[in-house]
Amino acid sequence: KLLNVVRFGRDIRLRLIDLDAAAKIVPVGSGEDESYAGAKFSSAVLPPEMFHELKQGEEEALEIYWQGESKELQAKVAPKLHRRSGASFVVS
Repeated sequence: KLLNVVRFGRDIRLRLIDLDAAAKIVPVGSGEDESYAGAKFSSAVLPPEMFHELKQGEEEALEIYWQGESKELQAKVAPKLHRRSGASFVVS
Protein backbone atom coordinates (compact mmCIF):
# COMPACT_ATOMS: atom_id res chain seq x y z
CA LYS A 1 0.00 0.00 0.00
CA LEU A 2 1.18 3.49 -0.64
CA LEU A 3 0.62 4.19 3.05
CA ASN A 4 3.55 1.84 3.73
CA VAL A 5 6.01 4.20 2.04
CA VAL A 6 7.25 6.89 4.39
CA ARG A 7 9.80 9.68 4.02
CA PHE A 8 12.28 9.93 6.90
CA GLY A 9 12.94 13.52 7.94
CA ARG A 10 16.52 12.72 8.98
CA ASP A 11 17.81 12.06 5.45
CA ILE A 12 14.68 12.77 3.30
CA ARG A 13 14.81 9.21 1.89
CA LEU A 14 11.83 6.96 1.25
CA ARG A 15 11.52 3.77 3.33
CA LEU A 16 9.13 0.80 3.18
CA ILE A 17 7.41 -0.21 6.40
CA ASP A 18 5.00 -2.98 7.45
CA LEU A 19 6.47 -5.79 5.36
CA ASP A 20 4.21 -8.52 6.76
CA ALA A 21 3.75 -10.05 3.29
CA ALA A 22 7.48 -10.80 3.00
CA ALA A 23 8.29 -14.51 2.85
CA LYS A 24 11.47 -16.31 3.85
CA ILE A 25 13.04 -18.19 0.93
CA VAL A 26 14.40 -21.64 1.84
CA PRO A 27 16.46 -23.64 -0.67
CA VAL A 28 14.94 -26.96 -1.77
CA GLY A 29 16.63 -29.86 0.01
CA SER A 30 17.89 -27.74 2.92
CA GLY A 31 15.94 -29.77 5.47
CA GLU A 32 13.72 -26.81 6.38
CA ASP A 33 10.12 -26.46 5.26
CA GLU A 34 10.05 -24.79 1.86
CA SER A 35 8.66 -21.28 1.56
CA TYR A 36 7.71 -19.23 -1.45
CA ALA A 37 7.91 -15.60 -2.48
CA GLY A 38 4.43 -14.17 -2.52
CA ALA A 39 3.18 -16.82 -0.08
CA LYS A 40 1.07 -14.10 1.51
CA PHE A 41 -0.34 -11.26 -0.52
CA SER A 42 -2.71 -8.38 -0.17
CA SER A 43 -4.78 -6.71 -2.82
CA ALA A 44 -2.92 -3.45 -2.36
CA VAL A 45 0.18 -2.89 -4.52
CA LEU A 46 1.91 -5.83 -6.19
CA PRO A 47 4.90 -5.87 -8.57
CA PRO A 48 4.14 -6.82 -12.19
CA GLU A 49 5.92 -10.17 -11.91
CA MET A 50 3.20 -11.33 -9.48
CA PHE A 51 0.50 -11.17 -12.20
CA HIS A 52 -0.36 -13.81 -14.81
CA GLU A 53 -2.63 -13.29 -17.81
CA LEU A 54 -4.88 -16.33 -18.16
CA LYS A 55 -4.85 -18.21 -21.43
CA GLN A 56 -7.77 -20.19 -22.86
CA GLY A 57 -8.83 -23.00 -20.51
CA GLU A 58 -6.85 -21.79 -17.50
CA GLU A 59 -9.81 -20.08 -15.83
CA GLU A 60 -11.77 -23.35 -15.73
CA ALA A 61 -8.72 -25.18 -14.36
CA LEU A 62 -8.41 -22.59 -11.58
CA GLU A 63 -12.08 -22.98 -10.64
CA ILE A 64 -11.58 -26.75 -10.29
CA TYR A 65 -8.35 -26.28 -8.31
CA TRP A 66 -9.93 -23.89 -5.75
CA GLN A 67 -13.40 -25.50 -5.51
CA GLY A 68 -12.76 -27.15 -2.11
CA GLU A 69 -11.68 -23.88 -0.45
CA SER A 70 -13.76 -21.31 1.41
CA LYS A 71 -15.85 -18.78 -0.53
CA GLU A 72 -13.74 -16.00 1.01
CA LEU A 73 -10.49 -17.46 -0.36
CA GLN A 74 -12.11 -18.23 -3.71
CA ALA A 75 -13.16 -14.58 -4.02
CA LYS A 76 -9.64 -13.39 -3.17
CA VAL A 77 -7.90 -15.59 -5.77
CA ALA A 78 -10.58 -15.30 -8.46
CA PRO A 79 -9.40 -13.93 -11.84
CA LYS A 80 -9.87 -10.20 -12.29
CA LEU A 81 -11.11 -8.85 -15.62
CA HIS A 82 -9.23 -5.97 -17.28
CA ARG A 83 -11.97 -3.56 -18.37
CA ARG A 84 -10.39 -2.29 -21.57
CA SER A 85 -8.72 -5.42 -22.97
CA GLY A 86 -11.15 -8.04 -21.62
CA ALA A 87 -8.19 -10.17 -20.47
CA SER A 88 -8.34 -12.03 -17.13
CA PHE A 89 -5.46 -11.82 -14.64
CA VAL A 90 -4.55 -13.66 -11.41
CA VAL A 91 -1.87 -13.24 -8.79
CA SER A 92 0.71 -15.95 -9.43
